[in-house]
Amino acid sequence: MEAERCDLLIVDDEPGIRTILQVYFKRMIPGIRIQSAEDGQEGYRLSLEFRPRVIWTCIRMPRFNGLQLIKLIKKSRDIRDAKVIVFSGYGSKEVREEAFESGADAFLDKFDCNQLEEGVKMVANFLK
Repeated sequence: MEAERCDLLIVDDEPGIRTILQVYFKRMIPGIRIQSAEDGQEGYRLSLEFRPRVIWTCIRMPRFNGLQLIKLIKKSRDIRDAKVIVFSGYGSKEVREEAFESGADAFLDKFDCNQLEEGVKMVANFLK
């Protein structure tokens, strides 16, 4: 039996951040179906299983980092159309450029509270 598709996959190695994001997205976008992963490797596996419409990932994680995850997603026929939002505290110009070159649709600063609100708007628009 195939898993039910999810709207949003949150990939972050910090459990507290994953929990906060899940609660916030569920409050701001009622009915959203969310899965979460603790690193890029699990994120890729769950992407293949649940085929999320939007993937929200950080950059620095054990096993696969966020950039490796984006590259794998964009190479996969089944999930390459997913929108990818990078949510990271490591936003140097080089990292941002590499994220977009890898296929990210947006890059948000984890330490700017206004960016989270902007991210929710992006996710809601991607789900329309």
